[in-house]
Amino acid sequence: MRASGRTASRRAKASRTARTVTVLTAALAALAMSAALAGCTSAPVIPIESATPKVSAPDSSAPQLGPLGAPDCTPASPVVTGGDGFPEVQGTSTDGSTLYGLIMASTVPLAASDDTAKFVWRMTGDGAVTVRVTDPAGHEKTPAWGPERHGGSSYHRPGDEWGTGIVLSQPGCWTVHLHRSTGDADVWLDVLPPGGS
Repeated sequence: MRASGRTASRRAKASRTARTVTVLTAALAALAMSAALAGCTSAPVIPIESATPKVSAPDSSAPQLGPLGAPDCTPASPVVTGGDGFPEVQGTSTDGSTLYGLIMASTVPLAASDDTAKFVWRMTGDGAVTVRVTDPAGHEKTPAWGPERHGGSSYHRPGDEWGTGIVLSQPGCWTVHLHRSTGDADVWLDVLPPGGS
C-alpha cells in the first residue's frame, strides 16, 4: 500500500514537473520571440505572400499621351488636356529620357499669336537644359524668356522642371528641342492660323 502510494506520488510529481517544463518552454519561446522583434524594430516584417515576385505596373508618372511626335508634325506631338485644365504635351526622345510640357493656354489646338505662351517642362537626364525653338520656315527663334529652373511644383512628371516663354507667331509645325548633358528630346507643335481656323 505504501509502495503504491509512493508510486502515485512520484507520478504526480513527474506530471507537475512536465507541466512546469512545458509552461516554462512556452514562456521562454514567447520571450525570445518578443526580444527578437524588439531588437529588430527597424526591419519591416514581410508577410510570406508578399515575398512572391510581382510584375511591376507601368510608371503612372510617365504615361503615354498618344502616338509620339515626329519631324514635320507627321504626326505632331500628342497634346491632351489634363485634370488641372491645362494642355499637356509629350516629347519624343531617342536616348530614353522623358519630356513632358504643361502649356499654360486655355485652348488647344494652339493658334498663332504674338502673345508669349508659357511652357512648364519636366525632363529626365542630367545637367542644365537648353531650349532651341525652330519656326515652320526652319528659322531658329530665341525663347521670349527662360529656361528658368523651378524648385518645386504640383506638376507631377519625371525629371527636373524649367519654365520657358515661346512666341508661336505663325501657323505651321514648330519644333522645340530640349537638350541636357544626358537627355535630348523634341516636341513638334502643330500651330493653327490666328483664330484657330
